[in-house]
Amino acid sequence: MGFGQESLSGSRRNIRVDRHILVLSLSGQNIGSGHRMRMEYLADQLGEQSNTVVKILGADEAWAREPSIVPEHPDHNPLTGVLRGLVRDAVSRNGYHIAALDLPWGHFSPADIHCLLAEFPEKTSLVLVDGPYVRLERSAHRVSPSISPPNHPEFTGELLWGARFVMARRRPARWRWNGGGKWICLTGTTRADFYLNQLEKLKPAALLERSFEWGSGPYAAPELVRRASASGINCIRPESFRNTQLSASYALCRFGVGALEMMALGTPTIILPGWRPEEESEIEAIRSHKLAIVLDDWNELGRAMKCLQQDIAAARSLSKTCIRHFSAFAVSTLLDL
Repeated sequence: MGFGQESLSGSRRNIRVDRHILVLSLSGQNIGSGHRMRMEYLADQLGEQSNTVVKILGADEAWAREPSIVPEHPDHNPLTGVLRGLVRDAVSRNGYHIAALDLPWGHFSPADIHCLLAEFPEKTSLVLVDGPYVRLERSAHRVSPSISPPNHPEFTGELLWGARFVMARRRPARWRWNGGGKWICLTGTTRADFYLNQLEKLKPAALLERSFEWGSGPYAAPELVRRASASGINCIRPESFRNTQLSASYALCRFGVGALEMMALGTPTIILPGWRPEEESEIEAIRSHKLAIVLDDWNELGRAMKCLQQDIAAARSLSKTCIRHFSAFAVSTLLDL
């Protein structure tokens, strides 16, 4: 099980390699694909550095339901065994200078996390993304891909955070938003039925008389796709997602990885209602920095979309602010950890 990929451009294939880096992520129907998307971006950035080879490892939560997977301990998450097997196989083949892990840490107990991290040699520098905010039995660097300080008062260790650590593609500093009529809606892969209910009420394609694409995710049920199509909503195929994301003129997003990606691209964005209490500091940072329009009520959505589409100056201002705010990714800092 598992998939892996090594990144090293052809022009550099015969040069000396000074750093081997492993990135590991987990995705699935109940987890979403945000962890994987962040690690794909990180791997791309690391792979562009001199004398560096990056290996990408990914797992799907569905693998833990296979009959052959038996937890080593009744209290352990079966996914722990899946991930430990992937890591054990990878480190037996190569010694990694850095390992970056982006996992849904809340799904794992401290014992699970300890068992997984113990698979890495002590000489490997661990970079843990977006958690876990628990005491660890070995040293590790925590990185929060957020624009505000993470709300974990119980955690007192060193933590890197800020726009420089948001793992999402950027446009060049001189890029300028030029309008257009394409809308993209990113609501994540979980709770897709709830968001489709809201979109069906809105009928965005008729409201805006524009193209409306919905990132329903790779796990969307066929019936969900049929319902969306009947309302004039085009579900984005997974293989077309990145191109659709880049060509979008406006974005409608549940707060999360997708919203940060669209803001980092400089796409004028509306944040949908319903963020979690622990995301409040991020929402306030978005408001204070004027990075997006944040809605508190679903009844505001139709009007907000029409206003943004009609006010080109306001949309251009949002875009320019985002391009400036997300101007650089701190890849060199991560390499030096």
